[in-house]
Amino acid sequence: MATLKAAIKTALTGNASWAALVTGGTAWRDEWGRNGLEPETAVYDTNGKLKLSAVLTFSTETEAEIAGSSARGFFQLWVYHDSDTSLLTQAHDLARSILNNTRITADNHGTPLIRWVSTQDEFKADELSGAMGRYARYRYQMLY
Repeated sequence: MATLKAAIKTALTGNASWAALVTGGTAWRDEWGRNGLEPETAVYDTNGKLKLSAVLTFSTETEAEIAGSSARGFFQLWVYHDSDTSLLTQAHDLARSILNNTRITADNHGTPLIRWVSTQDEFKADELSGAMGRYARYRYQMLY
């Protein structure tokens, strides 16, 4: 079995449409280094423009009031591109179609159900030389 991190990432990167769209890579923040995606770790095209890239990060887990024993966790999907906000929207729409209402198999977590929570509007990522970014929040429900 895979870890929760690996199972979430595989759910995305194992999809051929995702792999074709997100050409700058998909990784957990710590896979790209201490601070995640930075100019030194980002992938650029031949014109020096940031390719569409995705970063996953975990949030705090909370208890959930559901029959039986359960916990709820959250993660974010951050997507960055040099300037094309339509690509950011396309990536988030595709991620939502892949992840929302999906069960994954992860060691120590059983088969959590992933659900989309919300998506934020585009923002300027100053740490990536003004590239555009957008993030979505997902939750996963673990039943024990």
